[in-house]
Amino acid sequence: SENNDEQTDLKPILEGDFMLVEKNGVFKYELRSIPLKAEGNWKLKDNTLSFQYTSPTDTIRYYKISLSENTLVLNENGINFSFQKANIDSIMTSKFSINSLFIILLNIQCI
Repeated sequence: SENNDEQTDLKPILEGDFMLVEKNGVFKYELRSIPLKAEGNWKLKDNTLSFQYTSPTDTIRYYKISLSENTLVLNENGINFSFQKANIDSIMTSKFSINSLFIILLNIQCI
């Protein structure tokens, strides 16, 4: 979900919308209701995740990370983007960490 500090939803999230952050430094996501497809490269430094977009436009965005066992929240200027970990049988998930986070598929869902 995308919401502001008052927890007001700002964008509708549909079943099938997704975000994929791959171990090789590539990301992509799709929001069908807008419609929006985006992709590029990511970097992690301390608790800040940067997305360098190659599509739809060439830009860089920075997010502060909040992480729990199954949930990732990216905050950018008071806007929260919330993700819930998807269950993927082929991934070993005995201990959840930021490193393992970036090799799983994340479904975009409301918290």
